[in-house]
This record gives sequence, C-alpha cells and structure tokens, in this order.
Amino acid sequence: MFNTLAALCANTDGTTGIEYGLIASLIAMTVVGGISSLGTEVGGFYEAMQTGLHDSNETP
Repeated sequence: MFNTLAALCANTDGTTGIEYGLIASLIAMTVVGGISSLGTEVGGFYEAMQTGLHDSNETP
C-alpha cells in the first residue's frame, strides 16, 4: 500500500495542464470582475448624462 501511495505522489503527469487551467481561470475571473466594474461606471456615466440633458431641456 505504501508503494502505491508513493507511486501516486511521484506521478506528475497532467500537472502542467492543471496549472495552466488554474492560471486561465484566474485570468478569466479578473477579466469578468474588471468588465463588471467598468459596466457599472459606464452605466453611471450615461445615467448622469441623461439627467443633465433632461434638466437642460426644461422651459424657463
């Protein structure tokens, strides 16, 4: 049993693929977070622009 466990610990096949997968998922999470933050800021910008245009259209 010890020999089987030692063989499993020594086996490194597939670790590179797993590492690349983890790095890709970290990059994807960062991109999604950045895009959602940017989307919120852009939405606020357009909302402020709409309010400004609406307020400037009032008749005196």
